[in-house]
Amino acid sequence: MKNKIGKFWDSLYNREICSKKELVREMVRIKLTEVERKKISLCKEDLPSEDLYETMKKRTEEELGYFPGDRDFFYELYDLGRDIDLQEFAIQTYKNDRMGMILAPMHLASYMANIIESNNINNVLITDAEKSLVGLVNVIKEFKNIQFTLTSENRLMFLLLSLLFKGFESVCVKHLSIYKKLVIGERFDLVLCLPAFGLKLDSDDVLNKYMTRESEGIAVENLLRVIDRTGKLFVIVPARFTFSGNGFERIRNKIISDYGLESIYTLPEGTFRPYTGIKTYMLGISNELVSETELGNLKLESDVFIRRNKKKITKEEFNKYTDWRVELLLSENQDEIQKFKKSEVPKFKLKEVAEIFRGKSVMKKDVQPGKIHVLNISNIENGHIFFDKMDTIDEEKRKIKRYELLDKDLVVTCRGTMNKVAVYKASDKFVIASANIIVIRFQKNVMSDYVKIFMESPVGSTIIKSFQRGTMVMNINPKDVGEMEVPIANIEVQKKIVEEYLNENKLYIDTIKKAESRWETHKQELFDKILK
Repeated sequence: MKNKIGKFWDSLYNREICSKKELVREMVRIKLTEVERKKISLCKEDLPSEDLYETMKKRTEEELGYFPGDRDFFYELYDLGRDIDLQEFAIQTYKNDRMGMILAPMHLASYMANIIESNNINNVLITDAEKSLVGLVNVIKEFKNIQFTLTSENRLMFLLLSLLFKGFESVCVKHLSIYKKLVIGERFDLVLCLPAFGLKLDSDDVLNKYMTRESEGIAVENLLRVIDRTGKLFVIVPARFTFSGNGFERIRNKIISDYGLESIYTLPEGTFRPYTGIKTYMLGISNELVSETELGNLKLESDVFIRRNKKKITKEEFNKYTDWRVELLLSENQDEIQKFKKSEVPKFKLKEVAEIFRGKSVMKKDVQPGKIHVLNISNIENGHIFFDKMDTIDEEKRKIKRYELLDKDLVVTCRGTMNKVAVYKASDKFVIASANIIVIRFQKNVMSDYVKIFMESPVGSTIIKSFQRGTMVMNINPKDVGEMEVPIANIEVQKKIVEEYLNENKLYIDTIKKAESRWETHKQELFDKILK
């Protein structure tokens, strides 16, 4: 089969028809033509080959546009494609397409089947169903007595799904979008959704009609309205859905107050690679209020998702949290986090007490001898900034003034494999932050060193990590950092804690240096004795 698919691709490549969409479009054209040929053949003798080209033009060009070739080229493609399995073709075409459509892995399809099996349901809605092509046919065949409705906002994918499930009495395919007013005319026992991540929508169908302009937020709002009285919605969302403020916060509050948040599970690292490496969660939402929420991690074991680290938390306890970061609720530092939550010390979000921005993107080709020093991850060690190995660039100061580091700026690494925090002290050098650094510039009455100490604590470092959008490689967004709560004591208490910290840190460093010096001296004395 793969060899046939490869030949079909090559025929199109030779004519510079190369995009994934174009490849799938021409296969759909072949399949639509084949369906029409069989329909005509049922009414009279088999369709003559010379009439096949005209049949294709009449049946497909209004839907798919003009065929990119002549009669002979169409016959060539038709002979290659008529026996190729459409599902396999689409999967192979979009497989590993970093810039294209997400294809959910087989183990997610298996988990979807487990959800269907474990709930007493009659009908299921699967949105943007083309993303679930891997295993979708098998899932539907497994549950023959359940009615499935599949949607796609993409016209080509709608045609593909319609062809794929032609003849399935239990399947209805609809061409509609879950990212604007959803007119579907029925409610469902179960809704399964893998929405688009991170799209900001500005159409008239969206503006002022939803709590957020974000695609995943709009999808959730729409789908909550179509779950039946005892129905459930299982939706996969990016990390920021669980902690971002404004629209996402309003959606979370609505779910808590009007629906039942049954479960939140983290998905394993790399679930949707190579399409995206962002951290994702699966939310289970019921149309009925619940008394507790189940938290945990989905782990991939022998190509099957297994629920691990399960923990149930009462609705009353869960409501004490302003967001849904599972990492905090499952953290080994839970006692310390609870202590932080219950502390009477005033807490503020960083965005309320500081200006926050990311540094400048500096490419390797930009690094050259110059007067502008660039702070990067490697220049921060053990909470201190080292200037001796900083890269420099040659640039006019006025062009990069907005990235200049000022005295007492708090800097936090936002990429890489580990969190680093330091306070920048005034220097005779002109220093800017790189794009791997987030700069936090506090208002008066907030000491950078004081917040740095909190960020280095077990609670602070756990909170920072919980804002990571990436999985294997850290990726923290400045807006997300702004949502981080920090305890802010009065200025006199801050000064006392910072002074004590700095004194003890200096003593620690001096002690280490003396011990290292003593050890080197004694080693040399021992070496000398050996040579005597």
